[in-house]
Amino acid sequence: MSLKVLLPAVGCLFFCSILNAQPFMSALDQVQWQLSSNSFECKMTTNVETLGSVSIVKKAGYPEFIDVTSTIYTQKIKRYRLGSSKAPWGVKILPDVRWLGPALPLENEISVGVASFTRQLQQGDWGHIALTYADSDNIHAVLPSVNLGDVFDGYYQCLRDISPFSYEQVRDRNLYYAGGSYLLNAQQKQEMTAIVKYLSLDGLVTKILIDGHSNSIGNPVNNLLLSQQRADDVYMYLMEAGISTKLLEVRSHGDRYPLKSDRTASGREKNRRVNLRIIRRLGK
Repeated sequence: MSLKVLLPAVGCLFFCSILNAQPFMSALDQVQWQLSSNSFECKMTTNVETLGSVSIVKKAGYPEFIDVTSTIYTQKIKRYRLGSSKAPWGVKILPDVRWLGPALPLENEISVGVASFTRQLQQGDWGHIALTYADSDNIHAVLPSVNLGDVFDGYYQCLRDISPFSYEQVRDRNLYYAGGSYLLNAQQKQEMTAIVKYLSLDGLVTKILIDGHSNSIGNPVNNLLLSQQRADDVYMYLMEAGISTKLLEVRSHGDRYPLKSDRTASGREKNRRVNLRIIRRLGK
């Protein structure tokens, strides 16, 4: 693609030679960042003149990623590289880009290195994104860290408040137990704390099903009781954490619904469980 992009004179000297890539940068007085945030997504977006938009996104339960939506490049992105540089007015000579790592193949999202990239922006450095498209076009997007203060404050507050899980991650989870045990261990309590935070943020939850299970070793009546104790302990944890009992439904099944064969130790371990299922009505 042969497209002339107007950059500030200093910018062209600085960026045009990097990777022989087509450079894109908005004039500094045109740089604006917008924040979009809720309990399940945090997003900062800026428009890069001529190229399109660049967003730094964190979705509940997943790593941060960068989304580049171009109005002129329609091919898929094949490779990317993230870097930073000191702002040109902060040094006597134009600084080089400090790449955060090698160029990486793009599989699903631009995600590796994004947390470090974001921290560099927060510290006042300029961001650099080098992209190679499927048709071999190379571009270099430059993100000046101007007009970012309030947006960054809101973004990092969103990161602190965001749900630890997406619905897809939490909708059907198993808690596994040692033989004969029914109390949540320390690691499971940490997981339950995160689940409680999710439940407190998702106003669309209509039911939480708590199903206790055991393996088939031992007396069936005792196994049924043990599965009930496991389910009851999870119920009590949720209730004491403030989850409405109207949402909670407890059942115990003993060894009737094994996940694996009880002939192996690993199979028996999978069968000693509480299955937690979260049901919600349709919504965003």
